Amino acid sequence: MNTKLEVGLVIIGDEILSGKRNDQHFNNARKILSERGIAIAWSAIIGDEKHLCERFFNFSFTLKQEVVFSFGGIGSTPDDNTRQACADALGLNLELTPEAEQLIREKFKEMNTPITPERLKMGEFPSGSRLIPNPVNDIPGFFIKNHYFFPGFPKMACPMMEWVLDTKYQMHFSSFTEIDHFFLVNLIYESSITPALTKIANDYPNLKIYSLPQSFDDKSSKRKFTLELGVKIQGTSKKIDNPEGSHFNDAIDKLRNEIILLGGLIVKEGKEKR
Repeated sequence: MNTKLEVGLVIIGDEILSGKRNDQHFNNARKILSERGIAIAWSAIIGDEKHLCERFFNFSFTLKQEVVFSFGGIGSTPDDNTRQACADALGLNLELTPEAEQLIREKFKEMNTPITPERLKMGEFPSGSRLIPNPVNDIPGFFIKNHYFFPGFPKMACPMMEWVLDTKYQMHFSSFTEIDHFFLVNLIYESSITPALTKIANDYPNLKIYSLPQSFDDKSSKRKFTLELGVKIQGTSKKIDNPEGSHFNDAIDKLRNEIILLGGLIVKEGKEKR
């Protein structure tokens, strides 16, 4: 049975917040999820400090109906606090998982590199955790409850995230994430059409009605205001053929009529499938 899966992303790292590194996890995750017809419900970027991570996980573990993917902070250096923060948020101890220990020992034996306590720490996870295989270097991630923890290296995180989705959540895959019918409009202000948008949103609570104002400075004329207005439907392609799909088309027609009644000029109208 296909049901909507709500997904949140936790991206951990001072280097992203400081601008030393550009985040790649969000766009990578969005692409991986979109290919499976799943949308991102929310995303958060937080620093390395353990108290920040623990405070956020205290919150995210209350979201029992969502799936949370966490990127970064599961290595062996002093700034890798994700594993401990997760354990503390759940009131659990960190334990050296036997399967993870074996993988780590085998990996460093292949590399002819001695095992150290710091390296074995990468196999310490909150008690009750299970492993996520890492096809790049065999050092696993872990999952517990509805949270999945990956390394901060995108080339490792991507295949690990794909494994989680393909192994555990195929029943939620669909042919697309959403269909977005949009209007690019001149000659009206957002405040003018807000009452109409509110009414359409109330009439069709299963659809998303949005407005994205844009302003441009044009030296040859006064400032022009352009609105992108639209209606979005989420789910599977079957929805377009059922009554909910007809509601989608009705809402589009109503929005188009309101734009025209208010004197708006529709510069472009189109539909995007994501």
